[in-house]
Amino acid sequence: MATAGPNAPGTMADDNSVGTTAWANPGNVASSNNTYANADPAYSAEYVPTHYLKCTNFGFAIPAGATIDGVTVSIERRDDLAKTRDKVVSLVKGGGVSGDNKQNSVSFWTDAISDETITYGGAADLWGLALTYSDVNASDFGVVLQAETLDDEDVGAIAKVDFISITITYTAGGGGGLSIPVAMHSYRRRRV
Repeated sequence: MATAGPNAPGTMADDNSVGTTAWANPGNVASSNNTYANADPAYSAEYVPTHYLKCTNFGFAIPAGATIDGVTVSIERRDDLAKTRDKVVSLVKGGGVSGDNKQNSVSFWTDAISDETITYGGAADLWGLALTYSDVNASDFGVVLQAETLDDEDVGAIAKVDFISITITYTAGGGGGLSIPVAMHSYRRRRV
């Protein structure tokens, strides 16, 4: 098996097809540099869901004929008050949100001074999808993140994402099948 990545997204967007809180500066997740995409919810005693933070165009060039074995997504993120948790972490295939939701809705994002990087999927995890090399090479392949924040004290709980990357594990295609030698025989014509 071989790996490609981790690759950074080339296209990042706030997708308002779900949720209520927008992601400001989504382009900041293209590198790990402590500059963040932020989702700052309004005060609420309930969890407030964000829009999708949609990242695509990861620039993969998996060889033709390769078999995709797994997809690993890494998300570097934090919330200074530890009041944010995952709602949706899913792949984007053909431009649409697809496959398993790998979110961890139990653990809150870190409130540590530094970011934490969480991985989803793995080298043998296809997220419930049939993926081809052309799927992952496409500019509309990627990942979405939706979070939810409990800002019940009105003290500024903010979801922050520093970097999102994807690594593809694959097996290279075969070399043209089996070659079977064929013995040459000479036949004599029988007279009747």
